[in-house]
Amino acid sequence: MAKIYRTFKDGKFDGQYTLKEIGGLSDEDVQGMLQMAWMFYSQGKLESAEVILQGVAAIDPDNKLVWGALGALYSRQNRQEEALAALNKAVALNPDEISNYVNRGELLFKLGQVEAAARDFNKALAMDPDCRNSAANRARLIVAGLGEIMKMVRPGKTK
Repeated sequence: MAKIYRTFKDGKFDGQYTLKEIGGLSDEDVQGMLQMAWMFYSQGKLESAEVILQGVAAIDPDNKLVWGALGALYSRQNRQEEALAALNKAVALNPDEISNYVNRGELLFKLGQVEAAARDFNKALAMDPDCRNSAANRARLIVAGLGEIMKMVRPGKTK
């Protein structure tokens, strides 16, 4: 006999069971869906990638990768509020992933939240002292570029 669930909150039935668990999906199944979404994203088929990513988010709401991917996708589509919400969740679920901080920092900068963006860039840089992570290196380029722009805008007023 099938179990009857009474509540559904934050993507979980009775506060603990995900659709992934109820449906008997494995981590490999979910990983395959994420790979398919990446394939569509890299081909510029953003609508197809979004459908898959939203499905993974519904199936496995605590997945560490799906929220960062949704954040990147929404950012690419200029859907800033949705991107920020997804990236905030990505950072909360996976605080050791540098790219989440860099992506959120870029978005925050676009939104004019310069101090918050700086915090995210600084966090990413601190997590990669050996300069090996490509996302952290992207943040380094952004910060260096902004420094050069400030020199041009305010000659003689650099710190």
